[in-house]
Amino acid sequence: MQFAFLYIFLCHEVIFLDFEGVMDTFYYDFVLAREGKPNRDVYGPIFDPKCVDYLRHIIDQTGASIVVLSTWKWLMTCLAMS
Repeated sequence: MQFAFLYIFLCHEVIFLDFEGVMDTFYYDFVLAREGKPNRDVYGPIFDPKCVDYLRHIIDQTGASIVVLSTWKWLMTCLAMS
């Protein structure tokens, strides 16, 4: 496991991604509200589809891996423990 983790950082492109405000945008929240749709599902905020497409394009072009930097991981851990 440690070797695989080290390999990613030494031999591979890596995107450090914080979701808040990047994939979950205020603009898309407004669009969903205007359409009367929820801005959350059972997993959390619904991501802006344009942002998802941009990220997919970057990953397709670079082959990068994603490292999630987010307070969501702490929230999900706390919810799982409760």
